[in-house]
Amino acid sequence: MAVRAFLQEKVDVAIIEVGIGGEYDPTNVVTNVPVAGITSLGFDHTSVLGNTIESISWNKAGIMKKGSQVFTVCQPESAYNVLYERSIERQCTLTVVEDGCHIPIIQKYPSALQININLAIKMAEAWMSSSTKHHNNNCRMDLDILKFSIENCVWPGRYDIRQEKNIRYYIDGAHTLESIDLCLKWYLNDVKNEKIGKALLFNLTGGRSCDEFFKILSKGKFETVIFVPNVAKSSQDQAGAQLVNCYKYKEKWMSMNCATENLEIFSCVQDAVDYLNRSGRHNLLITGSLYLVGAVISILDSR
Repeated sequence: MAVRAFLQEKVDVAIIEVGIGGEYDPTNVVTNVPVAGITSLGFDHTSVLGNTIESISWNKAGIMKKGSQVFTVCQPESAYNVLYERSIERQCTLTVVEDGCHIPIIQKYPSALQININLAIKMAEAWMSSSTKHHNNNCRMDLDILKFSIENCVWPGRYDIRQEKNIRYYIDGAHTLESIDLCLKWYLNDVKNEKIGKALLFNLTGGRSCDEFFKILSKGKFETVIFVPNVAKSSQDQAGAQLVNCYKYKEKWMSMNCATENLEIFSCVQDAVDYLNRSGRHNLLITGSLYLVGAVISILDSR
């Protein structure tokens, strides 16, 4: 209903993000789609999209519309093949945006963000070209504005670094295996020359299994690992079921023999932060759940 109400307004361009999938997403009420983009595909929401990369790709390709210019990034071969077949079926073009960009400022961002920035630029250029063609206006990409926008973009909870008291917070809402791997590399690259203790604050949602996530995160060699519900401040009603999972996570982490010095569980984020501040300086990685990230940021911003 919100999409329908929005579309009743006169707009020059609408930027619409689909939900979990594409094929059965409510945003399909929008049929005039000159440009569409598909970011890196991975295993997420498998209960809805299917548990193979081909099934996930088929669902994601549902945003393709007849006559659209569709852009994507480098994908696994089997995923790309599905996207390509669907583009033929939907009578639209499919272009792969290669890595690399002529705008140096992008280089300061982690590789995953560079890929998405490049994709966004190509989509914007395509829309501007289409707009000029159909409306006879002088619509073009202003490189100075583009550089300024990229340099000053703030995305809370995504490759987000903050400092407060004894903790430097590395906040990233990664919650798929692919994004967790990139997140850990970003964190380790930034702290590699420091002697401050490495700590991890973690939780999962959506019924995801922790096993494969822990195989990746164990490479971080964290001195302190804390499992906590996605609750900012103490509330037993909210924390109950998630707290049960935290004890399961602790048992699993212990079984992996990661030589973690401190392995803790707290009922809320505030208690975990207080514990870390009392125990010295830490470079703290927060990841695994966007809800956990939201709880952390709500505490930091409230101060």
